[in-house]
Amino acid sequence: MRRMLGFATVALAVAMAAQAASAGERSGLYLAAGVGIDWLQDMGLRGVGAVPFESTINSDAGWAAIGALGYRVGNGIRGEVEAGYRQNEGKAFNGATVADTKIRAGDAMANILYDFDLGIPLRPYIGAGAGALGFDFTVGGPGTDRDWFFAYQGIAGAEYALSDTLTVFADYRYMRTLGLDTDLDPGPAVVHRDYASHTVLTGLRWTFW
Repeated sequence: MRRMLGFATVALAVAMAAQAASAGERSGLYLAAGVGIDWLQDMGLRGVGAVPFESTINSDAGWAAIGALGYRVGNGIRGEVEAGYRQNEGKAFNGATVADTKIRAGDAMANILYDFDLGIPLRPYIGAGAGALGFDFTVGGPGTDRDWFFAYQGIAGAEYALSDTLTVFADYRYMRTLGLDTDLDPGPAVVHRDYASHTVLTGLRWTFW
């Protein structure tokens, strides 16, 4: 009898510990929104008219914003669909002159992430995503029509639980396209070299059960 009570006590303690460790990992839908700073790697600008040239678009630090709708499975895994926007301004040598540039990028991504449950309110996470990135380039005048390209991203960050339903998060995201090559309109020039951005975001994530 004592042995059975001992086993029951141990089993109850283990169950309570497991429940406490997973208390912040309930399953359910969530909404997230974040803003931050974006750094864009140099892109290429090629003139293809009567006076061809090869130049680089140097962008300053810009800004970014995202929104996401996701679902926590409850075992650390969550999936989400994300819509984001990034904007960077800079300069490029446009043939014979230096031109002001503006690069606007909007994304539609599907992400899969994993939260590391440490048994404390702070949870690190990593993730990856794939989808489409649309651009509007302005180089010294009117921009291009919006073109869409395949894009992928890697995510690493941490969230801190403010309550059972609300967390604050901060993360780093590296996003890159494949095969970017788009004509400027008007003007015989082509923007090339893949878009690659480094973004630091902070925001809130609200889970509703």
